[in-house]
Formats: sequence, structure tokens, C-alpha cells
Amino acid sequence: RDEPVPPSERCDLDLPSELDVAILRCLEKDLEARIGSADELDSLLEELQRVYPWSEEEARAWWVLHRPELTG
Repeated sequence: RDEPVPPSERCDLDLPSELDVAILRCLEKDLEARIGSADELDSLLEELQRVYPWSEEEARAWWVLHRPELTG
């Protein structure tokens, strides 16, 4: 029922505001404003990758530091 908190306000990472917008659009309660398809989300994420490039090596390093612990 509550509006979601932007991811940039929930973590210590320096996230681009455009990523906040994309994620919040995925969580949008108004169906007309919500991302309507995987293709639409893919396009948004591709644009983010062009503006804020992130190599596969950087992604792997991030996951090594931030991957959740597996529990029993």
C-alpha cells in the first residue's frame, strides 16, 4: 500500500537516479505508469548501460562483495 522507497535511499551505493526511476516504474501501482513488458525494461536498462557503463568484471566484483549468504 505504501509507496516504495527508492533503492538509492536504502543502500550505501551511489546509484544513478535513472536506475531508481526504472526500478520504481517496475513497482508502480498504477498499471498505466508501470513498465509494461520485459522488452521495455530491457530498453531502459540498455540505455542505462550506455550512460553508466559497467563491465562484466565490475559486476562480478560487486557480486563477490554483496552476494547473500546461503543458509541451511
